[in-house]
This record gives sequence, C-alpha cells and structure tokens, in this order.
Amino acid sequence: MLAQNIKPLSKEQLFSSLCNICEQYSTGVAIINPHDELLSIMYSNEAFTELTGYSKLDLIGKNLDILNGLKTDTKLNNELQHHLKNFKPIKTRILHYQRDASPFWNEITAHPIQDENEKVQFIMVHFTDVTFQTLYKMLSKLEHEVYRDIEKGGELEHILQLITTQIETYYTRNVYCAIHLIGTDQSTYVTAVSSLPKKIASAIQDNEFKCYLTSDCETVYVKKFKPTEISSLRKIENTLAAPLRFPIRCSWSKPICDSKDAIVGFFTFYFENEPILKQTDIDFLNRLAPVISLAIKYAAQTQQLRQLAYYDSATNLPNLHYFQTELT
Repeated sequence: MLAQNIKPLSKEQLFSSLCNICEQYSTGVAIINPHDELLSIMYSNEAFTELTGYSKLDLIGKNLDILNGLKTDTKLNNELQHHLKNFKPIKTRILHYQRDASPFWNEITAHPIQDENEKVQFIMVHFTDVTFQTLYKMLSKLEHEVYRDIEKGGELEHILQLITTQIETYYTRNVYCAIHLIGTDQSTYVTAVSSLPKKIASAIQDNEFKCYLTSDCETVYVKKFKPTEISSLRKIENTLAAPLRFPIRCSWSKPICDSKDAIVGFFTFYFENEPILKQTDIDFLNRLAPVISLAIKYAAQTQQLRQLAYYDSATNLPNLHYFQTELT
C-alpha cells in the first residue's frame, strides 16, 4: 500500500537520498558517476574510508583505480570497468590495496540506479573485506593438495616446495617464501624454496635463525635487514644467472612446531619493503604453520611405512617382493 505513494525522484533528489541511505551502511559504499569517462567517485560513506584508509577528500573525483596495486588482476579490473561504463550490475572479488599499501580481498557489488525517467544516473557500489575468507579457502585447497601428494608417496622436499610455490602465487603480498628445517645438530638448512634461489636463502639463514631456536611456537619474528646484510645479498645476487624479482629488505619468520611444541623448522616470507603485520596476516601465518607441520609429520610416517613394506623382519633382509618388483 505504501509503495503506491512513492513518487519517482529526480536526479538531484535521488543523489541526496542515496547519500543519506549509504551513510547508514556498516559496510563500504561509494556512488559512481557512470557518465564520466573516468567513472569518478561522487560520494563515499564513512565505512568505505575506514576500509581503504583514504579520506573522503582523497576519494571524491578519483576512480576505483586508486585502490589498484602490484597484484591487482588487470583482467578482473577491466571487467569491472566494462560493467560500470555500460550500466551493468556486477559482483566480483578483486585484490585491492589500502592507503598504507596493505592488500585486501575486496568483494564488490555494483547496482545501476535509475531516476524518474528510468535513466541510469548513478552506480551504487558496495565493498566488503573478504580477505580472511579468501585466504582460508586458499589454505584449505593447499592442505588438500599436500595430503594428496603425501598419499601418493611424494618426497617431503617436493611437498614443501609445492607449499612455497602456492604461497608466492596466491598470497596477497608480493613475497618470496622459504622453508628451513632443523637438523640433528640443531643447525638449520634450506629445504624448500620457490622462486628464491637457494643460494640466497642459505646466506640469509646463517644470520637469521640462531636466535630463534629458543622461541615459542606462537611468535612471529619481524626482521628489517641491516645495510650490511642487504649489501651481502646483492653481492650474491650478482653471481646468479638471473636477478631477483625484487631486493630483500624485510622478513617475517614463523616457527614450525611438532605435536610436543618443539621447533622443527621455520617458514619465512621475504619482502622488498617493510609491510605492516596486521591481524589477518598473523591469522594466516598461524593457520599455515600446522599445514607445514603435518606435512612434515605424515611424510616422515609414509617414508617409514614404505621402508617397512620392503623389509623382511624374519631375515633382516630387504623384502624379496621389493627385490623382484623394484630392483630387477
């Protein structure tokens, strides 16, 4: 009954009404001018400024490209721009960056808004930070791949290298990832890297982990490399066939612990700049550590079972079936 009394709004009335409504949202909202070639932002609510770190003054007159960064997917960004310019609704997820350069997964939902003449005058865009959900989904997929490789009898080094590769590919930040395990003599050695040369990872570990061996499993170590350390790494880099993707100036290291909370190794993210360690990063590192720990545990158990399967306890000799099927 009430709907019959609602009158269509002019462009000016519509804009004023949208601004009032958007300010009441607890999630980020912006109003975009689809008739402007730049798709400029006409209005943003307080929640959007909190999400991005940009003030309203920073945002008004700019477009959503202000949120783009190093790992923003160009294809997804172009698709978003296409829908906005053609007054089409869209729901997508894209990696964006806050003002302090911290990345976050941004779920974007855009709705064309019509005036009294059914002409699209504005695009209302909703923004939701879904970083935690996206990283958790990625970890679940990684965990599945790790267990699949373990069941196939994959070697530990190969499994750990899979982890470092997936992290470098899908993590929100631009990183090198390395996994170091602790030997029986309590020294650390490089077990797995992806794009970071082992020569570089080995040089870093000599100075990095000695003071961490007595730490607890919950600690995340943030290190800013000294100028002398950076210089040493550059000298090693000069001996490599190809240069690094970026110079290493900072790292985050997290202990890998067994079921008795004994440290069995470390995994480390290396950065070009010194990023802010946020709660979403800490949560991600805390969830990644058990995946690596279980991979180490179950890979070792699988190796033991394989050895037992090829061993004849009655004669203390290698299993005859193993000799006949594997060695002949």
